[in-house]
Amino acid sequence: MSKLPSIRKTAKIGGLAAGAVLGLAGGIAALVSYRVTRPKRLWFDMVPAEGHEIEDVCFAGSEGYRLSGWFLPAARTRAPAVILCHGWHMSRMETRQVALDLNSAGWSVLLFDFRGCGQSEGKTSTVGYREVDDLLGALSYLRTRPEVDFGRVGVMGISLGAAVALMAAAKCDDIRAVVADSCFATLEQIVGQAFDALYRLPHFPFRYLSVRLTEFVVGVPAGTIRPVEAVRRMAPRPLFFIHGERDRMVPPHNSEELYAAARGERELWIVPGAEHTMARFVSPEEYTRRVQAFFKQHL
Repeated sequence: MSKLPSIRKTAKIGGLAAGAVLGLAGGIAALVSYRVTRPKRLWFDMVPAEGHEIEDVCFAGSEGYRLSGWFLPAARTRAPAVILCHGWHMSRMETRQVALDLNSAGWSVLLFDFRGCGQSEGKTSTVGYREVDDLLGALSYLRTRPEVDFGRVGVMGISLGAAVALMAAAKCDDIRAVVADSCFATLEQIVGQAFDALYRLPHFPFRYLSVRLTEFVVGVPAGTIRPVEAVRRMAPRPLFFIHGERDRMVPPHNSEELYAAARGERELWIVPGAEHTMARFVSPEEYTRRVQAFFKQHL
């Protein structure tokens, strides 16, 4: 009988330790979920660019949020147009140089901030789910521009913006061609990879709890965000996948999976030496040439 107090004490200490570990795991998971769904406001003023007309514009996105953007009209009327979609926790500034290059080559260009990013309204990112409606709002705005030939509209997205572009195109035939730079195949597949790259914590229980909390905040299961399903519904519209060979955040096999799933005309360019979303800096001239050649052919 004399051993019972010792056993009870050990059990109590073990229970307290387990509770402390679970509490710590829950706290870390809550912090990760907060960081995933609450973008930092990244903003820089658009420096006037010689030879470019740049208009401040706004339009309604998902849930009525006011979204902010820039419109660069082409020099000629009834020109084809490209909408640019930035990546996770970024802003339209990420696509600024791409916009200037496309505009110089003759396209009208619309670049904008997703909900909760840049100068757009909202506080919470839905990691691609409701951002699809933001892009559809951008399309509706583009329809009001008399300078644009709405029958020749393409979309280019980077990282999360690429996933949004593909999922929106699966819903809307008005998107005639898509360039997807550094896109993931499914959100579920990439969560673990990104979690490792960003936080270097054990998958269990941290990743599991973070995903569940993020799903609660966003309001949808991670399994519903699947660009690989979207590309199957886009045929015969053309796709161009770009990916960095050294991408650890979203490994290049994601674009290879998307390429294999696509049923229409498609291209795949794996850029040697490039990390996540860095292809346009590693091979800038070839990047510009390939993107413009793709849109010239298909718009």
